[in-house]
Amino acid sequence: MGLPISGISDNRLDVNSRKEVLMSASMMPEITKVALTTGDAYVWMSQDADIDLADTMNSVRNDSSSQDLVIDRIVIVGGTVASRYEIHRISEGSAFAGGTFIAAVNLGASGKIPDASGYTHDTGNTQGTVVLEVGVGVLGTRVIQCDFTLSTKQILAIDQETENAAGATMIFGYFIDRE
Repeated sequence: MGLPISGISDNRLDVNSRKEVLMSASMMPEITKVALTTGDAYVWMSQDADIDLADTMNSVRNDSSSQDLVIDRIVIVGGTVASRYEIHRISEGSAFAGGTFIAAVNLGASGKIPDASGYTHDTGNTQGTVVLEVGVGVLGTRVIQCDFTLSTKQILAIDQETENAAGATMIFGYFIDRE
């Protein structure tokens, strides 16, 4: 007969009739953990933007000199026509060409403001390296799980490549200390 197993709380483990340990586990996405622990998780949203052909619907630039911005996922909601979107990284030039500022929404309860800039309807940026092309149907929604990391002054942008009268995009990201 063996010794009973207990945890740091001195509670014994639950076992079934075959003496197998009963346990449960769950995985928490990193963005959720960051939102709950440090409050450094955010979303940048362009809402029902009437964007011209080949204009940028949403772009986010990491302005932090000490942290990287990890893009966790991108959500694209289609508008009035089926459209194609190009997601690209801009590493040259640290300034946006123009557009409308997007205030980030903090995903935790910290109320922190990110060390990052977001813009919609940016009409003059130079398209960077295309990392993904996505098609979205009329009023359809695409969720793109990704793990893009932006260092200081790098920009991730979503360009609408098909003329559309509406639609929305969301870029979810969180900050991590640079190694």
